[in-house]
Amino acid sequence: MTRMPVSRVLTVAALLATGVAQADQLAFVDIETAQRVVAELSGQTHVVTYCAPCRGDTPKVQPLTEVKLVRVNPDSELDTLWGVESNFDTSFDLAYIYVWKHGHWTNLGILVGQSPNDVPWRLRDVPAPEGALPEF
Repeated sequence: MTRMPVSRVLTVAALLATGVAQADQLAFVDIETAQRVVAELSGQTHVVTYCAPCRGDTPKVQPLTEVKLVRVNPDSELDTLWGVESNFDTSFDLAYIYVWKHGHWTNLGILVGQSPNDVPWRLRDVPAPEGALPEF
């Protein structure tokens, strides 16, 4: 029996754990959810991208100028999944997008009724976008 060195096993385990932490949670959703996302993004000038489960990621404020729905597999009549594209990402994951809502940066996935894992409902240490209404 061939044995793998412990250091190699630990390296493989670390790579697998990193891949799982960064896996897409809500990159593709049904059409109703995708339409709710577009409605929530309407009027937003900025969003925050932040992958909480990804090691070393920090919140980044992104200008939002364009949003569109994209069918994941337009050639298949059976495919009912949709993605959301923007000016800063060709297919963003709703679990890692925050919108300014009621005085806080609020997780978009949760806001549209989804249940992403290991992400905060709100971000507290990110400044409000310019011209934002005060917290209430």
